[in-house]
Amino acid sequence: MAAVLIAAAEIDRRHGIIPNRLLAAGAGLGLALMLAVDAAALGAHLLAALVASGLVLLVRVASTYVLGRPGMGMGDIKLAALLALYLGWESLWVFYLAVMLGGTLALAGLLSGRLKRGAHLPFAPFVAVAAGLHLFLLPPGLVLPL
Repeated sequence: MAAVLIAAAEIDRRHGIIPNRLLAAGAGLGLALMLAVDAAALGAHLLAALVASGLVLLVRVASTYVLGRPGMGMGDIKLAALLALYLGWESLWVFYLAVMLGGTLALAGLLSGRLKRGAHLPFAPFVAVAAGLHLFLLPPGLVLPL
């Protein structure tokens, strides 16, 4: 998962996309690992993937309606599903943290004049950083209140 997140973050940063092949490879490996390690939890993780991707899709639809353009790309929706496949419901916390990190940086960029209104800001790097913070700095199983 870390390798996919790092690759997705860098590709999204450079090119503004997250390749389907990368996400498919990560999902295939995630499913295989889930079946090998904890097949009983597969249903819960698949449901979390459906909910996580649905929430990001909802953000895309809402931002398109409000801003006139999508605020999230289709790769971000698939990345949410992939992350939930690995982390289950904890992925919702990771995406929340990514939104807070991205929003804080975007606000700082706008206020400083380094970022122009309407500029493209890739989201995968924030997801990768949030996942790293969650996995390496927080105690296992801890989901902070939203």
